[in-house]
Amino acid sequence: DTSTGTNVAYDFEGGDNGVYGMNAANGVTGTTPPAFPGFSSANTAVEFFGSDEPCNVKVASPWNLNTNTVTLTAWIYPVSAQNPSEGIVFNRGSGSDVEGLNISTSLNSTLGYTWNNDAGTTSWDSGLQPPSGQWSFVALVVTPTNATIDMMNTSGLYSSVHTFAHVPAAFGGTTMIGDDSGTTSGLRTFIGQVDEVAVFNMALSQVQLQTMFGNASGMTGYAPTNTVTLVTPSPIYPGESAQFTSVNE
Repeated sequence: DTSTGTNVAYDFEGGDNGVYGMNAANGVTGTTPPAFPGFSSANTAVEFFGSDEPCNVKVASPWNLNTNTVTLTAWIYPVSAQNPSEGIVFNRGSGSDVEGLNISTSLNSTLGYTWNNDAGTTSWDSGLQPPSGQWSFVALVVTPTNATIDMMNTSGLYSSVHTFAHVPAAFGGTTMIGDDSGTTSGLRTFIGQVDEVAVFNMALSQVQLQTMFGNASGMTGYAPTNTVTLVTPSPIYPGESAQFTSVNE
């Protein structure tokens, strides 16, 4: 019963349990067989409803990663168009300690990310739009020199790279799943379901991510990977033109 605002969201890997927001719906059907044979038939997800605050999973303790090499992954199931800057896995601490995987600032429901609250990251748009009504495995991989967002689903594997110098991020604030604690309006709450969130204090390779997706989905033959890279130097401001390259691998 999440309406108490105290129901525990268990972390079965690291023991860093969280708490369900009182308007989140836990126990909904998540990634399950036969579509996802790598998961248990009893696997469940959590569903968020946009403006119904508080509607999130609040991680109990700061991660304190203090790094510029990290991977955040999640399975997401959008049910409608998304609002700009919605949090998927998002830390908000004091000052510039703001980072995570989120919906971009565009109006196209595409994936983006934030790192140390730097406009050079928040203004970047991956161009990857998770389809509504379908599970996608998404990942943010940050290194000192670039960030890569990967999206994998039954339509194929897609990747977008942002060349950027990332300084170490503290991750010392409140991390939320499906929300950004920077607002109480609900406009930064993900609209749909989220399942199997994970954080790694390393930069996973695309092969490792594909293996994770393959183990879950049972898919062994993939459509070509599409890598999208921004050619125009960043940052890009509203009204300016941008040039991208797209490579099928």
